[in-house]
Amino acid sequence: MVEGRLRVSIVQRVFWHGGRGDVNSIAAIGDALMVTAFDRWFAVTGEGEGTRRPDLDSFVAETRAWTVSNGAQKLGICLPELGQLRIGTVRNPRVWDTFLTTQIGPSLKKRGRSLQWPISFDFAPDGRIYVLDASVGVVSIDEDGTYITSWGADKPSVDIIFGPV
Repeated sequence: MVEGRLRVSIVQRVFWHGGRGDVNSIAAIGDALMVTAFDRWFAVTGEGEGTRRPDLDSFVAETRAWTVSNGAQKLGICLPELGQLRIGTVRNPRVWDTFLTTQIGPSLKKRGRSLQWPISFDFAPDGRIYVLDASVGVVSIDEDGTYITSWGADKPSVDIIFGPV
């Protein structure tokens, strides 16, 4: 930050994860970047000029960008405190105002299933979303938020016995 303006220069691709006051995620769409710092986010042009965008409702645990089969650029964020993913299509990498139009969670489209503390996610070529939820385990959903399956936290893989053996 120089005189209240964010200036960014990327020399090589990195994964950068920081704490509450640091940059905690970066995603690239074309020659532009989305940079988050706690609940603040910035749109950064290819020339390195950053513009602060309206604050998010919660801190961002992870940001991911990907291209779908029709060539559209997608971007998503994890908001653990809200139990949500927000996903959208970026139509113009220099205009980021209204792209996070799909909210998934905390309730999923299957009775009794929800996201509780999503901290990471990824997309499969078939369109499934795999969410790493610190409270639930791995949850597989589709892009509409319909629950498919989950594993990892429903039952422990080993029995823990307290007391003398």
